[in-house]
Amino acid sequence: MQHGLLTADFIPNRAQRELRELVGCRKSLVQDKNRELNRLQKMLEGVNINLSGTITDTNGKSARNILGVLVQGGTIDSEKYDGMRREKAISSRLKASKEEILDDLSGVMSQLHRKMMRVLLSHADEPNRYIKELDDQIDDHMKPDEKRAAEAISGGTGLEPVSSRIVISVIGSDMSRFPTDGHLCSWAGLCPGDNESAKKRKSWKTRKGNKLLRTTRRAYVAASHSLLIAIYHILNDGVEFKDLGADYYNQFNKERKINAYLKKLKVLGWEAPGAMAGQPA
Repeated sequence: MQHGLLTADFIPNRAQRELRELVGCRKSLVQDKNRELNRLQKMLEGVNINLSGTITDTNGKSARNILGVLVQGGTIDSEKYDGMRREKAISSRLKASKEEILDDLSGVMSQLHRKMMRVLLSHADEPNRYIKELDDQIDDHMKPDEKRAAEAISGGTGLEPVSSRIVISVIGSDMSRFPTDGHLCSWAGLCPGDNESAKKRKSWKTRKGNKLLRTTRRAYVAASHSLLIAIYHILNDGVEFKDLGADYYNQFNKERKINAYLKKLKVLGWEAPGAMAGQPA
């Protein structure tokens, strides 16, 4: 260390650390809200109301309007459902049919369950004001170059604006601190494993990295790794994101993939004609 032989680690400045704290606090509030919604869903399933089975977003406008009727002690039959559709209280773009939704609402709620649902809904809505306040503070705290970087990431990779801001709060907008995209992925703990022997790549856990960054995109590590590489070049080189096509990754390690598929077919009882005749497949 005295002779400068150790590589310096990335330590964000005070402004970025404060931005990261704001973003982390917002994420915690969102998680608290989701936990209350999960408790609500569990309670509903206990009385045979499986709203999440037919409506994807149980916190969306349609689901909340349906729950509002149930909280007030009402029921939703075919006539009531049609009336709510006409009033646009229930969206006409729901994938589930009316019959499916009514079937999932066929449970029986007691007065106690309605009181519990009222409390859980109120508790789930409570963080909304604080989340909005933090959104305003994050917007005021971000520098112009950080806002432009977040917009570039969101427009290029398809990440939601909130997720793009989280990424910027963690890695910043200046990529000169990372010599290559590999250094950024290594710092984030999203590098693929390097446990290889006899040309066979073995299973390997990723190293620990920034928790806020790793949990922002809930996807396979390989997808997150590729996404972070794209983000690096968008910010460092100023290039636009280019979709390489769905078949791009199939072009890698073709021989290894062919051999793996042949082994699976052999397990299922099929062999290539050449292999069955004692010739190389």
